[in-house]
This record gives sequence, structure tokens and C-alpha cells, in this order.
Amino acid sequence: MKRHVFLLVVGGLLIVGGQLGLSLEIHSSRLAGGTPLFSTLLQASLALVLGSVLAVTGLLGMAEGYQRACDKLDYLLETKAPLGDPGEEGTAVEVTSRDDLHDRTRRFWGAYLRTAGSLCFFMAATLALTASIGERGYLFYLVSLAAGATLIALACAILWLGGIGSMRRTRQDVAVATQAFSLQPTRDHGQEPDPVARPSRPWRLPHRRTAQSFRHRHDVKRPVYKGAIGHYE
Repeated sequence: MKRHVFLLVVGGLLIVGGQLGLSLEIHSSRLAGGTPLFSTLLQASLALVLGSVLAVTGLLGMAEGYQRACDKLDYLLETKAPLGDPGEEGTAVEVTSRDDLHDRTRRFWGAYLRTAGSLCFFMAATLALTASIGERGYLFYLVSLAAGATLIALACAILWLGGIGSMRRTRQDVAVATQAFSLQPTRDHGQEPDPVARPSRPWRLPHRRTAQSFRHRHDVKRPVYKGAIGHYE
């Protein structure tokens, strides 16, 4: 988890630096700078690409690790005995049922989308700002870009850091619950009553014998005596 958070943070910083470097160097007054300009553009582009790769690697690693932890905890919730009273002293487990696990999963993916979306929003907003003021003078371009990029970066940083913190807390809750349930005894399924149990000898039930006797009495032909010789009807 820490390794993936580190990759995500480093990737985000490289994305910010690379995006700002490109925005500063693509103004029309700077495009005539020659080889040094293209060297700066190449460095900014490499920083942007490398930052994107590191950020995506960190996000995918966090998602994969959380999914494995959820699968393990879901299996333990099904096979292990439930925990005691959550209010007992020394008990810090907040995920004690599948409903709690589903709630934590919704929180994790919400924070995941918020973190990834903040990086995408920063790149798109900075690019839109650069395109909207690209025809102005270079001094006005620098001032506007600095002010706009600062506001965009602050808004995205709040969403980005908040998403990372929420993902870490959710993963920690799942890890604590997994450790607690792994120490519980295995659930005893043999003592649970079978709601669809059938009788072992259904042919001995009284109602079946009564029905068979009633049917037998009505099927037997009784003799009717007419005179001295009996006739069957």
C-alpha cells in the first residue's frame, strides 16, 4: 500500500511539473527559441509521460491490493464465527458484516475515482486555460497562467489528497477486520437447522394410510342379494 501511494504521489507531482512546463513553453513568443526550447519541451513531455505511468501504476496497485483484501475478508465473514460486542474494550474492528464491507467498498471506489479524476481535471483545465490565453502577450500569459494554475492546483490537491487518505483509511479498516476474523474459530454449520428437511419415512405418515384405506373401501364391489343368488354390482 505504501509503495503504491508513493508512486501515486511522485507521479502526480511529475504530471503537475510536466504540464506547467509545457504550458510555459508553447506560447508563440517562445516557439522561436530554437533547439534549447525543444529540449525544454522534450523534458517536460517526458516528465508528463513518466508521471502518468507512475500515477496509473500506483492507482492500479491500490485497486488490486484492496480487491484481494476484500475477497479474503468476505471469505472470513462467511466461514468464521462472528466477533463479540463491538463496544467491548480493546475492540477496534469496524467491519463486522458484509454490509459494512460493502459500505467500505463504496467509499474506496468513490475516493479512487476522486483521486484519478483530480489528475485528469488538472491536465484538462490547464490545457484549456493555456489555449484560451495563448494569443495574449507573454507577460499577461505568464501572470494569467500562474494565477489560474495555482487555483486549479489547489482545488485538485484537495480532492487528490482527500481521496488518497480515504483509500488508506478504508484499506486499514479492512486489514484490521481481516486480522481479527482470522483469529476466530470456524463457524459450525452442522448445528444450524435445515429449513427444508424431509421426514425419513414419509410412507408411515397417518394421512397416507387413511387415504389408501378410504380409496380401497370405495373400490371394492359389494354383493347384492336378489333372492337366493347373489349378484355383484
